[in-house]
Amino acid sequence: MSQVTDAAVLERVAEEFPRHRDAALRLAGLLDDTPPTVAVLGKYNHGKSSLLNALIGEACFAVSDKRQTRSNQVAERAGLRWIDTPGLDADSAGEDDRMAMEAATRDADLRLFVHAMDQGELDRGEAEWLARLAQEQAESGRAFLLVLTRIDKIAAGDRKSVVEVIRGQAPTARVLTVSSHAWTRGQDEDKPALQALGNIEALKSEIQEAVSMAHAERDAERTRLAQDIGKSVEQELVRARFMLDTLKASRELTLAVLEPSISMQLTRLKLEMMIETIGD
Repeated sequence: MSQVTDAAVLERVAEEFPRHRDAALRLAGLLDDTPPTVAVLGKYNHGKSSLLNALIGEACFAVSDKRQTRSNQVAERAGLRWIDTPGLDADSAGEDDRMAMEAATRDADLRLFVHAMDQGELDRGEAEWLARLAQEQAESGRAFLLVLTRIDKIAAGDRKSVVEVIRGQAPTARVLTVSSHAWTRGQDEDKPALQALGNIEALKSEIQEAVSMAHAERDAERTRLAQDIGKSVEQELVRARFMLDTLKASRELTLAVLEPSISMQLTRLKLEMMIETIGD
């Protein structure tokens, strides 16, 4: 079975075989020895950039109540590559969603899907994204976590019920609740209870556990993708050759059928011209 492991070939595969575009570009990315990569996804103004800054421990990504992130922003810190993606559904053209999808499917070893708890349950678009991530995790082994932000905005007595509703919408997701604001304030004011509510250290541990397996998972994914793409492209080439041979045979058959008729027409035309010549 053929394996595709050359970056130039993979780029050509992505161009010539659109069905394999994402897989080919993912495999091309796996050929580079980049640090383990964490991408943060979610809707606009749900706290993605604040969460990243809390995880990294410095203000690497711009935070604003207005739409701020309009392209995938990348920072490398402490041996990890972090990607802040534009907010989903933030532009009518869908370009933001395309860039987020690119980060999730091609670049990231771990995906953090962020949802603000004070926004209530997941909407249809978020649920579809999580279903897509769950399917990809089952196929590739690349993990995702559902991170519920702004837990401090929910009354203590209501937190459990809100989490359970969202768990029901994403039953296969590993769910963590956090608050970047509470954790940062707890650090600044030396308030352990706020830090505990923020739960950032627990999320850091989950991330470290996931990325610790990144290199082994990349090796396995690289082998699987190379085999799958090679096999699939070979099958498509076989189908293309069969269609070409069929068209060629059909053309030859058509010519074989038409040839006697054309010959008769030419003979008749010659006779008519001879008769006209004699008549003259």
